[in-house]
Amino acid sequence: MGCPRDLLKPNKLYHIFNHANGKDKLFKEERNYPFFMKKIEKWILPCCDIHAYCLIPNHFHFAMKIKSEKELSTIFEEKISKKLSKLFSPHPVS
Repeated sequence: MGCPRDLLKPNKLYHIFNHANGKDKLFKEERNYPFFMKKIEKWILPCCDIHAYCLIPNHFHFAMKIKSEKELSTIFEEKISKKLSKLFSPHPVS
């Protein structure tokens, strides 16, 4: 297996999945599903398009396509510029 940073390539479709240990559940309550999907929306959707997914109490599956290099560069630049603008924006003195 290669270096982890080489595993996901732009413009490629991947089957991403994970499973809980043994008989443990990943989603113990109904409210865990929307919480998980909000995290996916925040952290994954900027970089990937989800073509299909399935959430099961003890595991999940996603069919995701990584965005193009151009899209990823744009997203990265926007995030950096937002962070910099917050860092260097004038703060009122009390």
